[in-house]
This record gives sequence, structure tokens and C-alpha cells, in this order.
Amino acid sequence: MGTIREYQRKIISLRNTRKITGSMKMISSIKLQRMTKLRTQALPFIAATEKCKVIVAAVAPEGRTQIVNGWKKPENVHVLLITGDRGLCGRFNSNTIRAMLQNSAKAQGRSVSFSSIGYKGHHFLKRKGFDIRHYWEKAAAHPSWESAKTIGSELFQSFESETFHEVWMVYSKRTGSFTEEPVVSRLLPFALIPEEQKIDTDYILEDSAERILIKAAELFVQSRVYEAILDSAVAEHAARMSAMDNASSNCDRLLGQYIQLRNRARQAVITTELNEIVTGKEALES
Repeated sequence: MGTIREYQRKIISLRNTRKITGSMKMISSIKLQRMTKLRTQALPFIAATEKCKVIVAAVAPEGRTQIVNGWKKPENVHVLLITGDRGLCGRFNSNTIRAMLQNSAKAQGRSVSFSSIGYKGHHFLKRKGFDIRHYWEKAAAHPSWESAKTIGSELFQSFESETFHEVWMVYSKRTGSFTEEPVVSRLLPFALIPEEQKIDTDYILEDSAERILIKAAELFVQSRVYEAILDSAVAEHAARMSAMDNASSNCDRLLGQYIQLRNRARQAVITTELNEIVTGKEALES
């Protein structure tokens, strides 16, 4: 059994840790509400840009259908990895990175390059020596349409110039109150689902088909990137809030145990002192 001073030191340390985890939980809760509100506001726009796929398929002239059907020999695969900038959020970052590694293993000998949003993913890619083309440093901490627009445009232009033949996104999405799952999604080329192929695509064009094709496809890519960044931000704050809640519960449990051990040690000291007093008294009387 430890001494009273040792237990008291541990109790003070746990109380300080409890204050930190409680504060981080509260901050994550506020950020989660803000990101959820931002995502809710963006949903109508993101849903509206889904129609861009139909427009692209309808107006694509001969020789420009690679946006929908893909390149004939897709040799260069590019992966956009979206993680958080910081840890203390459970398995959020590690699960996303693990999903990226599993998806990259399916490239089957093709060249794979990476772009990253979020320091954790970038640090992992750099440490493992992967081919990193871009790193958008502040996009994860401060999600905005401007940053998503820039990222989406660069990815689309690289696909158009055949620098990348396929573009994938790997990020995490919130699936429940305190659960999130990695998402592996192909950004380019994008394919129409059967329901979208049945939509009437007899459009009257006021501009050239080439110009409309590029603008519609680029806007769709930008909105998909924006949606992924928002989903990742919501999932990160939810994961951190859950992790800090678990940490606070563990602190409370350990505090109770150490307080009980401290009280036992104090009682043992008192009992020992009483025994010494009684023994000394008996020795003096004898």
C-alpha cells in the first residue's frame, strides 16, 4: 500500500486531468454544433449539384466522355486523404488511414499518388515515404467553400490533363451519435446510377457543349470535396467529444479508487499510531 502523500499526488493529478478532458469535451461539443449547422446549410447546394452529372453525360461530345466513362488505360491513381489536424479523438484518424491503405493495395501495380487534408494524414504519408503531390494545411481546421473550390479545381484539372486517370477520396463520416465510419469514394471519373440514366437529357444549349461540360463537371467535383471536408469535420469533433467523455469517466472512476485507497492508508496510519500509544502506555505501567 502506498503512502498518503503518493495517493494525494495522484488525486490532484487526476483532478487536473479531469478539468482538461471536461473542457475539451465542451469545446468539441460547440465545434460539433457549428460544423453540423454548416453542413446542414450546405446540403441543398450539394444536392443540387448532383444534377451536374446528368448534364455532363448529356452534353459530353465525342472524345470527351472520359469524365463519365474514364480513360482507356487508367495507370495513374490519385488518392485524396482527409483526416484531422490533431489527435485525442479515438480511432478517427487511424481508421481513416487504414481504409486508405486498404484501398491503395487494390491498385494492382498502378502508380498511386496522394494529396492530404489534415496534418495527421500528411504526417503519416510523409513518414512512410509515399508520393505526396499536395498538402492543404488549413482546410481541415477551417472548412470553407473557397478551400474546397481550390482543391476541387486542382484535382479536376489534373484529371483533364491526364496527370491522374482516377481520383479517389478517403475520409470518415458520422453514422451515429458517437460512431463514424471510413468512406472510400471515387471522385473521378464519376458514373451515373440507373435512375439518373433514365432522366430526360434533351437540353437546349445557349453556350458551347465543351464549356458547359467543363463547368458542370468541375462544379460537381468541388461540391463533392466540400461535402467530404464537412463530413470529416463533423465526424472528427464527434469522435473527440466521445473520447473526452470516456476519458472523463475513467478519471472519475480512478479518483474514486484512489480516494478510497488514501482513506485506507490514513486509517492504517491512525491505527498504527493508536497501537503505539497503547503499547507505550502499557510499557510504562508495567
